[in-house]
Amino acid sequence: MTFFRRLSKKLSCSQGYIVFTSLIVVLVIVTLFGIALQFIVLKSKYNSDRLASLKAYYSAESGVEIAKKIISDNSKKRKIIADTSFLHFFGDGASCSTSISNMFGYIHVSSLGRCLKQNRNVYAVLGQTLLPEHSSALTLMDSIGDLILAGNSDITGDVLLGEGCVRKSVISEMPFIGDKGHNGKQINSRDNKSSVFVEQIDTGMARCRDYFSGFKKAQILIPHSIFIEKQADISKYRGKTVYVEGSIEAITNDSFDISGPVTFIIERQLLVGQNIKLRGINFIVNGSVTIKGDALVEECYITSFGVSRITDDAKFSGSIISSDTLIIDKRAHINHPSFLFSVGKVDNGILKGGVLITDSARVFATVLYKRDLSDNQNTIAKKSLNRVVVNSVVDFKGVVISCGSLELAGRIIGHVSANELLLSKDETVYKNMLFNTKIDRSGLAKNYVLPMIFNKECNPQVISLREYEQ
Repeated sequence: MTFFRRLSKKLSCSQGYIVFTSLIVVLVIVTLFGIALQFIVLKSKYNSDRLASLKAYYSAESGVEIAKKIISDNSKKRKIIADTSFLHFFGDGASCSTSISNMFGYIHVSSLGRCLKQNRNVYAVLGQTLLPEHSSALTLMDSIGDLILAGNSDITGDVLLGEGCVRKSVISEMPFIGDKGHNGKQINSRDNKSSVFVEQIDTGMARCRDYFSGFKKAQILIPHSIFIEKQADISKYRGKTVYVEGSIEAITNDSFDISGPVTFIIERQLLVGQNIKLRGINFIVNGSVTIKGDALVEECYITSFGVSRITDDAKFSGSIISSDTLIIDKRAHINHPSFLFSVGKVDNGILKGGVLITDSARVFATVLYKRDLSDNQNTIAKKSLNRVVVNSVVDFKGVVISCGSLELAGRIIGHVSANELLLSKDETVYKNMLFNTKIDRSGLAKNYVLPMIFNKECNPQVISLREYEQ
């Protein structure tokens, strides 16, 4: 009996151990299953959010494509591309809210894509491809008489004149000593007018001027000047319009970057100097604009109602639209795609405005000068800067259009269009004469991008597209 009792006791202990072990195993399995299930749920949610985020981004990009279609349709109808916005639904919970802004020569598109609870913001800048009218090397829109080549002047490409012909100078003080003279076709036509859509530019500048009637159009007011001397965080301003009751001056000893998109409305002046790098920022300035030192300003779009100047070793890309004189000098670089515009205006009987590109500046851009149509030709003093002047040591590539006078020297790669050419030499002004000037249309690439300022059917192109967090 004792033997059987001991055996029964051992068996009961063994069964208890087995039950206890089994419970532990079951608990571990349930725990692992719970963890695995939670992981699967989290992964499913992550994949769902990631898919919704991708749909939101593609919806935002689709908003840019719809904007391109709207702009193209307006250009076919020769309509001003006004500021507008639209909401578009794509299905499956995806949509985009897109705004189009036309104030800086190029078209700016801001698009917010949504899908479920995911939002993605993209910001695009649009330009257009070269037009057939820019296929010539030189077009004189109001040409009467011959075009005279003097000194070491050559033209590679077609020349469009109202009447007359291209001929070599026989003036003893300025004889022709070039290699070829004119290598291309000469076309005589009265229909040489540029298709610049000046009303669109005027409308854009008027909208910019309206910002200074009060800060109601801005989303944020800064009631003082801003002096940037160290790393600045403008993330709280991204995607917004900021009104500054003063100036913005940015000069520092330490190199740092400031990036947008953001639009600053500045009551006084803008100064960007040493060690500053700006990208994707718009400025509307009531006073002067100066970019100097080794400043790097990329994809920035500026409207100025004072004198604008890019100087020293500064590098710039974007646009500067100035209602006064625009100066590019010293060793400044203007990189493609860029747009430089100045409008001549009469102020107390004096005509102000013009574009001066001089010293050792390097310019790869579209340059446009438009004189006030109410101006009388006789108000222009001989020595005043009321025209486009490209100096002899300048490295220029792009398109130059002067709805007024144009004074050229040196080498121009691209297209040149003007009402008339001027040559000032020894206190004498010659019309429609080139001296030591070379114009080569063949060197301008087909993928060159223009600003959206031409009254012709256009093919919008995306210059830049970037995503930002608001």
